[in-house]
Amino acid sequence: MNKEAKKTEKAKAEEAKKDELFEEGADLMAKEETLPAEIRVQEDLLLPRWQLLQNTSDLVQGGEAKAGRIKHTITGEECEKVKIIPLLKSITRIMFDPENRGGTPLCMSVDGVTGNLGPCQDCPEKDFTRGEDKKSVAPGCSKVYNFLTIKADDVGKNTMPTILSFMKSSSNPGKKILTSSAGWIKPLPIWTFVWEVSVVQKTFARGPAYILAANQVRETNEKERKFLKEVASRFAKAEIKPEISGEEAEE
Repeated sequence: MNKEAKKTEKAKAEEAKKDELFEEGADLMAKEETLPAEIRVQEDLLLPRWQLLQNTSDLVQGGEAKAGRIKHTITGEECEKVKIIPLLKSITRIMFDPENRGGTPLCMSVDGVTGNLGPCQDCPEKDFTRGEDKKSVAPGCSKVYNFLTIKADDVGKNTMPTILSFMKSSSNPGKKILTSSAGWIKPLPIWTFVWEVSVVQKTFARGPAYILAANQVRETNEKERKFLKEVASRFAKAEIKPEISGEEAEE
């Protein structure tokens, strides 16, 4: 068998394996292996997150992880980049004490509209201001773009959907992901594209820190979208409300 024939056979075998995985995934959905009645997705499940690690993060300070990486809060997986597919989205707001980023948030809004201190629209902390030196001062309150995602390689498998959040200087990549689906005259499903999310180092007034970048890799195919739609519907009632730490903010 020549090299070209071997490549063809290998490609067929890989495609057959993918079909098996999708069939297993379809079976998983068809069986409706739902949670016990006493467990509520919104109240009882703490959805895992991809956490951006800064030099100030507790895990880094304690020598348990390396700054400039993304860490899964349940599996412990660490990486500098990951290919993901968004399933669901939410926009929240959060404000930390700039002098105590590790402390409890001063204010939070799970819907981006009403915080525990009042309506977000009326809050002066949501807007940019000018300092005494006329330089722009960032808002004290941060809008956070959250996505429930799965890794692109896990489509068709029994996997754990994970929240990925974009805030402050990482906001634009989050907006880009959101715009890629919602920015059309007829919006596309948010799982239409695969994204590679990576970590980039940037210098701020307080020194170097890390932010997220996102680049579109490819479109998902029809078979993938069928599976992704099913997963999204299963988690539709989940509250995508990440437990963000102020230490993850880069400024």
